[in-house]
Amino acid sequence: MSAQSERSHEETLRDERRHCPQCGFIISNPMTDRCPRCFHHVARVETNCGSCTWQGNCEFAHLVQEKRDTKQ
Repeated sequence: MSAQSERSHEETLRDERRHCPQCGFIISNPMTDRCPRCFHHVARVETNCGSCTWQGNCEFAHLVQEKRDTKQ
């Protein structure tokens, strides 16, 4: 894996971080819809992992797939 692709992956993960509108806590888990500090609702960010080269080792991608499988 090249340094460029690793940096791009890190940049992508940084872009997925959200701030709680109530307490300002930085939420790095893209799956949660509640702040772990104050339990305030935080909107999820829609992500498109289909073309990500890290998908095979990504916990987030596995959770998304499991969620899709349970809906069917």
